[in-house]
Amino acid sequence: MNKITSQQFIFIIIAFTVVSLKTYPTIYIYNSGRDSWIAMIISSAIILIYFIFALKVFQKTNCYNLHYMYCNALGKILGNILYTFFILSLFLTLVECAGVESSAMHTNLLLESPIWYLLIFLIFPAIYCVKKGTRSILSLTIIGMILMTLAGINLFILTSTYKHYENLLPIFENGITSGFLISIIKILGLYGHITICFLYMEHIEKKDKLLKHSLIGFLFVIQMQIISVIGILATFQLERAVRFPYPKLLQTQLVSYWRFIESGEFFVMLQTVGGWYIKYILVLHLVIKCLTNINLKNKYLIYIISVLTFLITYCVAENLLVFLKFLNIYSYISFANFLIVPFMVITIFYFKNKNAAKSCQRS
Repeated sequence: MNKITSQQFIFIIIAFTVVSLKTYPTIYIYNSGRDSWIAMIISSAIILIYFIFALKVFQKTNCYNLHYMYCNALGKILGNILYTFFILSLFLTLVECAGVESSAMHTNLLLESPIWYLLIFLIFPAIYCVKKGTRSILSLTIIGMILMTLAGINLFILTSTYKHYENLLPIFENGITSGFLISIIKILGLYGHITICFLYMEHIEKKDKLLKHSLIGFLFVIQMQIISVIGILATFQLERAVRFPYPKLLQTQLVSYWRFIESGEFFVMLQTVGGWYIKYILVLHLVIKCLTNINLKNKYLIYIISVLTFLITYCVAENLLVFLKFLNIYSYISFANFLIVPFMVITIFYFKNKNAAKSCQRS
């Protein structure tokens, strides 16, 4: 019952790659300003090429085990070292998921609820879901992503009258600056979470249409991200947009129609709480799986990881300014461990095994 289909894999792609770039875009808008939407388009093109290349390599080598790729391409010692860094980055992603959800809700909606209280209702219920297995996680992911998509469409319609697209101009007022290039790196770092999805490809039963369905899912994410950053810049002037840590949550508070539909808090709470919770359980499941791959097995492992996540997230997210600094650093870590290193590993693995005709064995 651990098998999934390539159609279901679409929802996993969406769950990993949507929420980070949409929830806290300030970290890259601060660098590229009103040209952030151009940086997003360029980054989207780069990550799409990487994604297609990686899937082609997986298909041609008939290998879908990332740990095996690391060890085969780099040798067992170096491969395991870099794979350990990959796992540490996954753990930081747990901190990102828990921290952003609790911080965003505390900062914008539930001011009286402390961070530690909000963390309890994310981290510990996730244990139950993950212990139920892949099918439980997948079912929750599909339902959650469908509801999030419907909420996003509603929010797009409700906020359309508050967008002024002249705020996007002028383009490249100061030319191509170092901040613009830094913005691309940060966006690619958060887009790099697409690499985490590769760990679920082993569970896909029939892979003949994997490339087609994966591209459909990722192209859906790309258009969503471009529309999202354009919407933020069009709603708020740049000077205001860079001051909001979570501008999407404030954008929806503008909504008011006929004194009946007020704000959009229900939809944005569904996106924030639901989206980050789903990403959290997907990552938690993978952290346990990856630790098992390097022979770290313990029946209490999920509880140890959850407690560590709670403690570290509370320390980091309690202060908003400290947490924003963490997210900035985290985007660079993601760029290195979820994009640059995997790209190098996949490339080396391809040239070493491009004539492979049989499946690699799970390590």
